[in-house]
Amino acid sequence: MGIIVGLLGILVYLTPQGWLLEEEYGLYWLFHLRGATTPPGEVIVIAADRPSAIQMDLPVSPRFWPWPRDYHARLIQHLAQAGAAIIVLDLIFDSPGPEPEHDRALSKRLKKPAM
Repeated sequence: MGIIVGLLGILVYLTPQGWLLEEEYGLYWLFHLRGATTPPGEVIVIAADRPSAIQMDLPVSPRFWPWPRDYHARLIQHLAQAGAAIIVLDLIFDSPGPEPEHDRALSKRLKKPAM
């Protein structure tokens, strides 16, 4: 019975609806149960969220995502110039953006070694 339930769970997870359930509810509850944690002092988390979009005069409705990719390129350049040793993006760029020059700027910035 345990194997059947496990296999059924895997099949549901592999569907788009299962993925949505995991993203919308599973992660929320895991982080909620864990509680807030403070990042180490040398780590800076930059959120791509509604307050950030408002601060940068980006549209916030109906959806504020995705941000123009040149914003990401400029952010990486700014962080590198400020001395960031490691920059991690938790984003998926799985298709070309609406502005090819923004894609090129981001690609160039990702390939350029730290200054």
